[in-house]
Amino acid sequence: MKLKLFKSRIGAFIGGLIFFVILVSGGVVVFEFNYVGRFYPGVVFAGMDIGGLSFEEVERRVALGIEKFQNEGVVLTVRASTANYLINVPMNIIGLSSDTVVSYFDFGDWHKELTKAYAFGREGSIVRKSQEQLEALVLGEDILLPYSIYEAPLKGLLNREFAGILSEQSPAHYKFNGSVWEVVSEKVGESINVDEIVVAVNTLLTDVKDNKLEVGVEKAVPVTTNVGLSRHLDFVVNAVAPAELRFRYNGYSAYLSGWTLATWLEVDKNKSGDFVLGISKDKVATYIRNKFGAYLESPMKNSRFDFSDGALVEISPGLAGNTIDFEALDEALDLFLEDEYKKFVYPVVGEEMSRNFVFDIKIKKEEPKITQATIDQYKIKELVARATTSFAGSSAPRIHNIRLAAGKLNGLLLAPGEEFSAVNGIGYVTEEEGYEKEYVIKGNESVKEIGGGLCQLATTLFRMTIDGGLPITERQNHSYVVGYYGPGLDATIYGPHPDFRFVNDTGNYLLLQSKADGTNLVFELYGQKDGRVSSISEPEIYDRIVPPAPRYVASYELPLGQTKCTETARYGMTTEATYTVEYSDGNIVEEVFKSVYRPWQKVCLIGVKTY
Repeated sequence: MKLKLFKSRIGAFIGGLIFFVILVSGGVVVFEFNYVGRFYPGVVFAGMDIGGLSFEEVERRVALGIEKFQNEGVVLTVRASTANYLINVPMNIIGLSSDTVVSYFDFGDWHKELTKAYAFGREGSIVRKSQEQLEALVLGEDILLPYSIYEAPLKGLLNREFAGILSEQSPAHYKFNGSVWEVVSEKVGESINVDEIVVAVNTLLTDVKDNKLEVGVEKAVPVTTNVGLSRHLDFVVNAVAPAELRFRYNGYSAYLSGWTLATWLEVDKNKSGDFVLGISKDKVATYIRNKFGAYLESPMKNSRFDFSDGALVEISPGLAGNTIDFEALDEALDLFLEDEYKKFVYPVVGEEMSRNFVFDIKIKKEEPKITQATIDQYKIKELVARATTSFAGSSAPRIHNIRLAAGKLNGLLLAPGEEFSAVNGIGYVTEEEGYEKEYVIKGNESVKEIGGGLCQLATTLFRMTIDGGLPITERQNHSYVVGYYGPGLDATIYGPHPDFRFVNDTGNYLLLQSKADGTNLVFELYGQKDGRVSSISEPEIYDRIVPPAPRYVASYELPLGQTKCTETARYGMTTEATYTVEYSDGNIVEEVFKSVYRPWQKVCLIGVKTY
């Protein structure tokens, strides 16, 4: 009886288990059937809940959103005090040569990320697929739309556009009107927080739902105000204006009148954070550089080397550089002003008020970083890699930028295992750093932007690295085929990315040397050869795309009737080149560099300036 009851219970359990398995399996089958060709629930892409949607539907929505940004850019509505203004931020603008492309933002390979979102819960074992499906359902799976935003050029564009529509602030200042000293009141202006706009543009690009942004304008109140200066007016009239300042260095002297100094005074924060009377550091620096710069300042120069008769020879010894120590000078002037303020008492009628003050100019010396001693210390013996490209026919700003940036890379020392970054090596690319602007085409007008030349450095570095057989960790081709280099073997940089990077895997130190020789840019790597041999195949070209018809743009910068055109129109295309490195131990490493180029449209600027 007990055995019969036990068997009955076992049978019931097995029957229930079978029913449960059938029920679960049926549920799984129904679930999978419902999501055939559709994203699983809980999957989010580009900020959009795409669970239950088909791949084609999501692809269409995202493509339409990105197309809006590609065609219209980001549209800003600025509500200024005088009127409302529309400002367009395009994805990029082109120059008169196909390597002068200034990008403000861009989208990455979003099809790849969308495919990854679709594959979530569909790959691997049954356990893994079930686990991913459950995670998406309970926790969600958020896959981001890949995009890049280039802050430096974007901020430059915004600042330039805002400067034309916002009223400018003006600080209060002292002025002698012919009979008495007075304070000219400040002028309140308008300002826009550019950093906040960059953050807002970032947000727009995450989901591409909307490309429009409203921008608020704030009051810009100068730190130096009438109230702040008026309380010091007696001190300025009786102590600063009658003074005479003498700046000297080794027999050179320059004299600054107190009358001029008084107009340089402003309200500023001291080290304690209190607002006090101070001297404009910018005006002091300009004055001192005009008076002493030619005599005192000289850039540091590293030694230059050449490979001759099997040896590395120093052909130009390194020279120490001098710079004026403005930090020390500013501190001395602040102490002078503070001391005079503390001692100030109203003069007795008829008392002689003029006094002389002397300030010694100090210099800072910078020793060369690369000399013959450096070469000997790191056992840098021979030429490891070399590449040359021509910049003949380039514009004057482009040539200037090439020479400037090449100088910043000259003399870089790479330790074993160190990764080289062209963007980090060149540093900030701004007007303050000495870079020059040239014409680029924004919509239907020509404007000036910093660009042109830096990609020549990236391409030359790319080819030098190939010549040396070094591993390349980051390389991006230009958007268009560039006449200087041809398709497939070029590289572009635009900080922070795209960058050009490679790794020193030679086991020894490498020295990077650069020079602009005539109309040629030359990069060389010196170190120790390890027996590796490198080569790259001729680029294979396919998927040619015919360029659009020429476009004509009115330019108010060119005289009436004058025409200036970009390079000849070029086909879009895709290329592949195989980079091969054979090491001394027989190991062979291959990498295929795939480059996709858009067709280059010929654009002509037509002068409409009538003077």
